[in-house]
Amino acid sequence: MNNSYRALFFAPQFAPFANPEAFVNNKLVLAFMARGWHVDVLTRSYGGTVPYDYGSVWTEPWLPLRNVAHEIKYHTGGALLKTADTIRCAVKTRRLIEGCRWAARAFEVAGNLVKKNKYDVIISRAVPDSAHLPAMLLTGKTCIPWIANWNDPQIMPRVAGDDSIHRSISMNQRSFLRAVFRRASWHTFPTMRMRNHIMKHLDIDVTSKSSIIPHCGLAIQQRVITKDKNKVFTICHAGNAYRKRLSDVFLKGLTRFLHNHDSDSENVMVFFAGKREDWFADYIRKNCLENTIILKGSLTYEESNTLISESDVVLILEEPYDEGVFLPAKFVDYVQSGRPILSISPQNGTMYDILTEHGGGITACCSEDSVYNALCRLYESWKEGTLNMQYGSSHLYRLFAPSTILKEYENIFARLIKN
Repeated sequence: MNNSYRALFFAPQFAPFANPEAFVNNKLVLAFMARGWHVDVLTRSYGGTVPYDYGSVWTEPWLPLRNVAHEIKYHTGGALLKTADTIRCAVKTRRLIEGCRWAARAFEVAGNLVKKNKYDVIISRAVPDSAHLPAMLLTGKTCIPWIANWNDPQIMPRVAGDDSIHRSISMNQRSFLRAVFRRASWHTFPTMRMRNHIMKHLDIDVTSKSSIIPHCGLAIQQRVITKDKNKVFTICHAGNAYRKRLSDVFLKGLTRFLHNHDSDSENVMVFFAGKREDWFADYIRKNCLENTIILKGSLTYEESNTLISESDVVLILEEPYDEGVFLPAKFVDYVQSGRPILSISPQNGTMYDILTEHGGGITACCSEDSVYNALCRLYESWKEGTLNMQYGSSHLYRLFAPSTILKEYENIFARLIKN
């Protein structure tokens, strides 16, 4: 088997840009590099223009990626310049889609890189979907095998009880996405539910040329945590907390828990790292939770991981979809820490599937009652000193370890190159 693969990535969201999608891409590329494979990544500069931006400065553990990242920069321009440039790039790429300006320039840079490096595979990492456009053009020109990745759906799942959310895409976008599905040599999805959801809404079947590969974790020295160490029961949420992600449901369940455990309320602290909506601070103030809920603001990836590792329980907040098709990026960060996981997620969903089948935490299914009951179980286990033995997530690391993920990619590479 080839031990020195050469891969060209199209990943618009990548270091130094800091958001969950970039972290997922960063960790995969680090794993490739640690295996001794040659990697080049074509990315872009966002300049704080998209959600979930936690900064754009090179920091650990991403510094090794600096030498492989090729950042595509261009002047945004005013309305007239932008329109003219968009038309030019749409003509060049033969696709008028959002992000075609970046795609056209990424394709040019990729052409120069291909002349210098004999790549075995091309890998495009969405979101955004424009990552696939230069990959499609390049594989058509060079016949290099192309693997398209899909971490998010183009049409979001229905939110339970809410039919007001826009659940369609333009004919132009649909045409582009279906072309990607037809032309890519292989596809990867983080969950089976994600693959089924996307195939259903695009009315296309790629089961025979796709794999389910979860997000890659960092290479870490695995620690099995069996003893509880904190004198205060601490919960940590790393990431933005929005009402649509049931942060209000969690707060109501927490408030009820504190009210019913009044004598123990001083033994509970909840840390939130990331952005929050204005109502969040108002709720804390009105319910006199200033000594219980600590707002940490935006943290670097390493600062966030330190907070996670020092907490007793780590928290995931998802939207109340009819089906939870996502694998949250922070879930893998949590598993790296080995801490017990409390996931506020749909019962019909990926988080419920994993935690029910493998353990590692509790899923509270989108209601105040469920959150309250989960907090009671976790707190009682913490008081008894059995929290990590009962709910620790260290054993889940094998599902996301670089060795596990790279084995999947090695199998795909060998198959594509052979063909």
